[in-house]
Amino acid sequence: MWLTLTNIINISVTNSLLFFLLSIHLHGYERNYQEQMLDLDSIVSLADAYYETGRYQLAIKEYEKALYYNVPDSTKIYKQLAYCNIKNDSDHSATDYVEKYIKASLDVSFAEHSYFDQLQGSKMHQRVFKSYKKDISFEAFFYLFIGFLGLLMAVLLNLKNAKDKTANFLISFFILLNSFFIIQLFLIITNHQYYLPHALHIPAAFSLLYGPLIYFYFKRVRTGYILKKIDIIHLLPTLILISFLIPIYLLPKEEKLKMMINNDSLYADIISLVKLISLFFYGILITRIHINFKKDKKNHISKLEHTWIRNIIIICSLYTILYTLYTVLTIKSVETTFLLHLQSITMGIFILYISYMAFVQPSIFRNSIIIDEKTSTEDKLETENKDRYQNSGLTPSLSLELKEKLTHLLDNEKVFKQNDLTLQKLSEYLGTTRHNTSQVINEHFSLNFFDLINTYRITEAKRLLEIKSSDHNNLNIIDIAYEVGFNNKVSFNRSFKKYNKTTPSEYIKSLVA
Repeated sequence: MWLTLTNIINISVTNSLLFFLLSIHLHGYERNYQEQMLDLDSIVSLADAYYETGRYQLAIKEYEKALYYNVPDSTKIYKQLAYCNIKNDSDHSATDYVEKYIKASLDVSFAEHSYFDQLQGSKMHQRVFKSYKKDISFEAFFYLFIGFLGLLMAVLLNLKNAKDKTANFLISFFILLNSFFIIQLFLIITNHQYYLPHALHIPAAFSLLYGPLIYFYFKRVRTGYILKKIDIIHLLPTLILISFLIPIYLLPKEEKLKMMINNDSLYADIISLVKLISLFFYGILITRIHINFKKDKKNHISKLEHTWIRNIIIICSLYTILYTLYTVLTIKSVETTFLLHLQSITMGIFILYISYMAFVQPSIFRNSIIIDEKTSTEDKLETENKDRYQNSGLTPSLSLELKEKLTHLLDNEKVFKQNDLTLQKLSEYLGTTRHNTSQVINEHFSLNFFDLINTYRITEAKRLLEIKSSDHNNLNIIDIAYEVGFNNKVSFNRSFKKYNKTTPSEYIKSLVA
């Protein structure tokens, strides 16, 4: 028992001694820390005094000593060292501390200080100050002009009295997205992006819409495609991307600014790669539409319309090639500024080209490229026709046979050129009744007899006008009207304007221009 009591007393004494020694140690550590802080404050005060009296070399030495001892307010020290080094003509060191101060304080306006004007033109100025200092060059002004021109065109195209508003909306939205991208590039190269941090990755959210928009535009003007509810699935990648970017959009201003200054490109690289895949995917779909359109001999478009589509394909293909190179080199951490500017210039040319066509050849946006495309009204007509001919004795096989005969008569024999052509006469050519002929036209062409014949006549008239215009022959509109089957100039002009939203004379002027 006495042994146990002795052990307890020894343990208690030992613990008390350890606690006493630990208290002395902590007290000494605290005193040393306070003394160190006092020393650091003394060092910084001494450095400030040297700076105020113009002894910059000594000030630099003391400030750097404070950094070595991990002074708490290192941001202030970076700022003072930048001033001291510029006064001491140490350009390299001044630039380093300017960059450190900006990254620590997020104060990009520091680069605007007049103290650093003497660095202009030096390599150090190019490396740091051009990265933060606001500067508007001719190149930047060009981007700003193109960006706002694109925004204006996107609005005007939707205000036009167009026959195909859907196609105009698709191409205008495509222009709108490219305009936002170009305006963002203006903010980046002029360093205004640092003053609008909440704009970070805003245009990027719609990067995956480039492909679908241009794809559906081509599908619309080439085949008369009508958008369906199922097509919303093409928006799914964009919705996923936006949900991916929402955490960034919800960040405070300071965090976004930090991402900009530190050039955090993780999100940008991922978006670029996914966008590239999207462009290639929709590029393949567009190519298939174009090839199938050219194979179908029944498709007739004017030289103007052919040039329009061809030029859009060339510009978009060039953009895709440049974007591919840019993405691959960026992921490999290769300098890609030149390619970024080439992309922007390509899109700028695209916007300028559309602007030119909108004012010089406005018929491109007023008319539909495919004259016999189905509109939503014609779809309703097709539904009505199904109900109307539900009890018809015309079998599906005979209907298809009559359709083939009718197509041959119109495309090859061009019976529509007969100015006395009637439904009865056309029925006799087909060897069937008027009722069956009317049903075939309604069901397979979604038109009535007169609209079908006039459509072919106007298409042929446009073809002849284009040929004679290119041959620089004297164009006589009434001769063209008679040749394609019209009995007078008035009915020809009325029908031509109905299908093309322009008069024959205006159309001729657009060809000559």
